[in-house]
Amino acid sequence: MKTHVENVEKYYKKEISSKSSNISLGAIGNKISELEDLKEKVDIEYESAKKEKNIAEDNIKRLKAKLRENKHSNVKDLVKTQEILEENVKDLKGNISSTKKEHTHYVLTMYPLVKMFKIFEKSMAVYENGRVKGQVPPLYRKSFLKDLIDDKKCVCGIDLEKNPDSMAELKKRLVKTSDVTDKDISQPIMSIKSIFSDLKKCEDTITKQLKSLYTDEKKLREKLAELKETKDKISGLNINEIDELTEALELNEGLIRKYNHEMSVIESRIDDCNNRLSKLNKEHEQISRMETAVAKFIEKKKFCERAKSFIDNLESIMREDIHKIVETKTREQFTNIEWANNKFEDIEIDENYNISIITKGENNTRTKEAPIPFLSGGERIILALSFMLSLHQITGYDLPIVIDAPFEQLDTDKRHDIVKQLPETTQSKQVTLLVTNTQYTPSVQKALSEYIGKEYKLEDKGLKTEVHEYARN
Repeated sequence: MKTHVENVEKYYKKEISSKSSNISLGAIGNKISELEDLKEKVDIEYESAKKEKNIAEDNIKRLKAKLRENKHSNVKDLVKTQEILEENVKDLKGNISSTKKEHTHYVLTMYPLVKMFKIFEKSMAVYENGRVKGQVPPLYRKSFLKDLIDDKKCVCGIDLEKNPDSMAELKKRLVKTSDVTDKDISQPIMSIKSIFSDLKKCEDTITKQLKSLYTDEKKLREKLAELKETKDKISGLNINEIDELTEALELNEGLIRKYNHEMSVIESRIDDCNNRLSKLNKEHEQISRMETAVAKFIEKKKFCERAKSFIDNLESIMREDIHKIVETKTREQFTNIEWANNKFEDIEIDENYNISIITKGENNTRTKEAPIPFLSGGERIILALSFMLSLHQITGYDLPIVIDAPFEQLDTDKRHDIVKQLPETTQSKQVTLLVTNTQYTPSVQKALSEYIGKEYKLEDKGLKTEVHEYARN
């Protein structure tokens, strides 16, 4: 029982330790109060900003009404239209100026080429005629003719040294061959062809430039007319008053944006306060529950401590009672046997269950003796048997008793005393005696016969022991 109570107490201690918090309810409560005060201040700031915003919104409504009376929306559109038209006029003037410069430059560049068109055309005709006749580029290169003359051998295999006429013809052709190369001819020809291509596009390019110039000038005249009309409309309005109202409107709209931003920031702070308050309240509730649980566990732990104390006291009383009972029964068992000369007066058993023999000397003096070596072997057996039987009786367990050689070293009288006491001492318990033939005499068997249920004989057969039921005489 005590072990169970100690285990329960350990469980409660563990629960108390695990559920105890370093943060007290008072500390959490102080934090909650501080946060609630802060939230109250933030709420006041929010209401103040909201009030200012409402004032600005009322001002905006009033200003817009006045602006509608002054056709403010029309003025804004007119001013915007004027700005757009002025920008269009500026762009168109820039485009017209750029187109005129481009047209002038193009005309000045193409004019000489147009004037020389006939010359270019004649040059191309000469080139084409020479190309058809094989004269341009030269039919034979000077370098090729020089190689033949220097080698003194024609490509057809004729030895020019042996054919002076052929040699003379080659030298004659060498002199007549022009120094003009393919490169000298191809570059000018390519340039003339490019000029021809540009001249073919000339008319279309000039027409396109003039058409673009005409279109932009027409647009410019239209935009200038629109711009004049818009300015005339604006000049008939009270611009100064409208500007003042517009400026006031923009100021109040700016205030709205400002207060919206402030209120957004304050709302974030309020949300933060609410979240922190919610967390602290949950923590407060959790700690409160834990402290309540801890208080209950503490009460249960105190109960366990009281129960342990009670069990200790009860155990002490029971140990003392058991000790007295064992001592009394052992004394009765041991001293009831008729000993020679009545040399034993009493026995005592200390708290550690050490047995002492009390003898009576001269002048009625009492002497405490240890069983060993004071008692004989047989007396020690009787004492041990008395002690064992006393323990067996007090345990309350109905278990068999096994006694090995209980009558060894006992004389006949002491043996008969033990035999007489054994049935009464063991009462209804099952007893198994392991005895030898010399111990289990006919007289012992006769004294115990009415209490014997079964008898067995154990025979040593070397590596095993055989057990046979013992036949009574």
